[in-house]
Amino acid sequence: TINMAPLRIGPLLSDQLFNDNRSIILTSGSLTTGEGFSRIRNNLGVENAKEIALGSPFNYKESALVVIGQNIPEPGKEGYNGNVAAIIRDIALKTRDRILVLFTSHSALLTARDALRESLRGSGIKVLGQGADGTPFRVMNALAETPETIVLGSSSLWEGVDLKGASIKTLVMPRLPFPVPTDPVFEARSEQYQNGFDEYAVPEAVMRFKQGFGRLIRNKSDRGAFVLLDSRVTNRSYGMRFLKALPDCTVEQLPVRSIGKQVKEWLG
Repeated sequence: TINMAPLRIGPLLSDQLFNDNRSIILTSGSLTTGEGFSRIRNNLGVENAKEIALGSPFNYKESALVVIGQNIPEPGKEGYNGNVAAIIRDIALKTRDRILVLFTSHSALLTARDALRESLRGSGIKVLGQGADGTPFRVMNALAETPETIVLGSSSLWEGVDLKGASIKTLVMPRLPFPVPTDPVFEARSEQYQNGFDEYAVPEAVMRFKQGFGRLIRNKSDRGAFVLLDSRVTNRSYGMRFLKALPDCTVEQLPVRSIGKQVKEWLG
């Protein structure tokens, strides 16, 4: 098979869609990051348009707890995978309520699935992995039907997820969602920038991060915890760009041993 993708989609959309004198409305919960609409305008080739960013109907300060794990090795370092599995296990045992974990790779998902199934054996808590245990629709249905369930997801579960008649109580993001650096399309598009990492990789990851966080609070009555286990968000210069993309939530930095307890207290 041969697959192709344009280096820049903006000129094509500008020529074939936006310059056609039609009324076009683009709306989403994640059109902006901390940098306003400039990124989406440039990417989509929107030169002349009215824009507005409306406030959220949700009181995130009261409904969403953001927990940033402390003293965790960076992704890929020794001890990182073990810490991630241990934290998810502790949250599951203390809360015994719906947990969605968003991974950036299927191999990391399978590693965590094996570790969690072994450590939670006999606890009555289900551990389901997207792909390995069914389609996204199937595993999310299982999460909606049975509170004592952990769903490990990737790709499509980062956006557009709703549980009919239920809500996710804890959303865990093991690592920041940077694009795979060896992906040919990503590599080629990065080369179009003077600084491919700062100008392309980080904004793409921030947008994905914001979309992932959006899985947590879907209604005014929802209350949940977002647990981020990537220490780079606090010890790298670009980390603040991710945190600024979040709404005004209650934020705490906690050591590994305290995360499960704090999430339990927040959920009540």
